[in-house]
Amino acid sequence: MELEQYLQEFEEQKVQEEREIVVVRNPTLDLICRRYEQWLDAQLDCDEALCLINELKYTAKDIRDFSISLKKYEARKYFYRTGMFLSALINNCEEEDFEIMAVHLNEGIENICSNLEKKKVKIIGNVFVAGTNMRSGVLTILGNAEHAGIHMTGGKLIIMGNLDGGGPFFGGEIYVKGDLRFEYHKDSKAKVFHGGELIFNGTK
Repeated sequence: MELEQYLQEFEEQKVQEEREIVVVRNPTLDLICRRYEQWLDAQLDCDEALCLINELKYTAKDIRDFSISLKKYEARKYFYRTGMFLSALINNCEEEDFEIMAVHLNEGIENICSNLEKKKVKIIGNVFVAGTNMRSGVLTILGNAEHAGIHMTGGKLIIMGNLDGGGPFFGGEIYVKGDLRFEYHKDSKAKVFHGGELIFNGTK
């Protein structure tokens, strides 16, 4: 899908922060939450999160519902690490299209969509760190990102808001609609677009 279509989609689907977000509980979601609590309390990493959820059968909708449920965990000490658990859920799921709700969260999530490959993920809201080691697929952030695309080697990273930091980029394409507030690494091998205009081509 071309950048113009993403921009149009963003304008048509702007999220109102004050709207009520409701998720209906289900056994699968409850099980995901229990595994998440176990992971969070033990301060485990992404690989260990994958071990905890590897045998679970869940859908992209379950992941979206889980992201909505995260509000109740926001006060926990290591909540910022939640992106690793979400990454494991996405990478382990058989489906390809995902939507993550973050607009209702006050705390920024780190390392969401790490090691992304052959998936299309839309994050609605702001993030702290996203798309680290991204290999392929499309990651769209309908909000701002503090850091994104660190060590990415492929795929398309689209940020509708501002990007404060990122890279080095070892491949792929980065599109930023808002402010681009950092100097990309001189050794970056990616293409960087700002406002639809190519401003850096590291593939040459």
